[in-house]
Amino acid sequence: MKSTTKIARVFVVSLAVILMLTMVFSGCAAPTTVTTTVTTTATATTTAAQAPAELYAKGMLPCMQGSPDLTGPWKMCGVMPMTGPIPQYGMYFRRGSDMAIEDLEKAGWTGDKSVIVTSEDQQNDPKLAISGMLRVIAMEDVLMLESVGSSVVLAMEPLLVKHEIPGINTAATSPKIREASKGWLFSTVPSTFVEARLVADFAYDDLGAKTAAILYVNNEFGLGGLEVFTEAFEGMGGEIVASESHEQGATDFRTQWTKVKGANPDVLYFCSHDVEAGYALKQKKEMAVDVQVVGCSPISTGAMLEVAGEGAEGYIGALQQYDIVSGTAKMLAFDKRYVEKYGESSNQYVAGAYDTVTMFADAIKSGATTRSAIRDYLATHIKNYPGQLGIYGFDEDGQYDGPMGWTTVKDGEFSKLK
Repeated sequence: MKSTTKIARVFVVSLAVILMLTMVFSGCAAPTTVTTTVTTTATATTTAAQAPAELYAKGMLPCMQGSPDLTGPWKMCGVMPMTGPIPQYGMYFRRGSDMAIEDLEKAGWTGDKSVIVTSEDQQNDPKLAISGMLRVIAMEDVLMLESVGSSVVLAMEPLLVKHEIPGINTAATSPKIREASKGWLFSTVPSTFVEARLVADFAYDDLGAKTAAILYVNNEFGLGGLEVFTEAFEGMGGEIVASESHEQGATDFRTQWTKVKGANPDVLYFCSHDVEAGYALKQKKEMAVDVQVVGCSPISTGAMLEVAGEGAEGYIGALQQYDIVSGTAKMLAFDKRYVEKYGESSNQYVAGAYDTVTMFADAIKSGATTRSAIRDYLATHIKNYPGQLGIYGFDEDGQYDGPMGWTTVKDGEFSKLK
């Protein structure tokens, strides 16, 4: 036994000497280190890449299972309307993001393992959005962007591609977004191309409307709704008898209602933002305009109910998957937490902002710590994502056209219609 040990020791010493001499005469020991590093990284990446799908299938998020074995912090930025005509969307972003950060901190994402979410104010103005975006792109430590507003997102998309930085859209629904997407833009909301057709079908088939008026906000979002609804409704044999626009942030709709009242339509399709719609519905009641209003999903928020008051009664709206009335236990629990924290109900934009942060953290947890790696993670792994919005994922264009339903306002509250 001692002889064997002695031989082994001699062999090890001799092998070590040979290796040292080889390294000295070759003049370089680096290849051994590089090879080891590459092999280790590849193995870790493969293992990490397999984990998300398994956890998502169980309704779990990798980022909530503990912080990563990496050193950060990691930054993303929301190019958002913090002020301007639709500042409520900036508020939705900030609150949803903050709730996600709170949960990440509970899971151990603190200190040099933190996720940091900053913001640039774009006031829903494409020019301001591009200026803010270019400032952020210059900061190499910002790895991902988030934004809303169809006009803004369409203006930003070419820059996402040019500078190779991933972006997530949590509210813009213009039909042009899918066409413009070139692999760096992802959307958590269904397109107006899908939603406005559903509204047209509902108005014509379920409500029996043969004539319709349209009230829309004068931007890419509203113009998209106008075009798609008109084409769909007329394609079924219906007639558009009035089309009235308004500017972003409008509070006076009396002129539009006067024209709609004179046209006497069977139904009115409303494609606008929630607060604007609140003022419009309030004035509709004051002016005794007797027409059933069916609106797009962005209108169905607590902010609309608060502004409209009794004017919201009977309103019917398209509803995205996120449902605070009869949704999943996860949705109801999230809304309850939001109400306790902020004193009002949540909506799909708050939930989308929360999900955007956790998608970003999941990508980091997998080892994706560059802009291109995060983009690849979003494209390949977000397929059956168990987020606050529900179970959803990005298709080959990075877009999401998920299930939709209907809500109505009864006794001052939203109620599931069907």
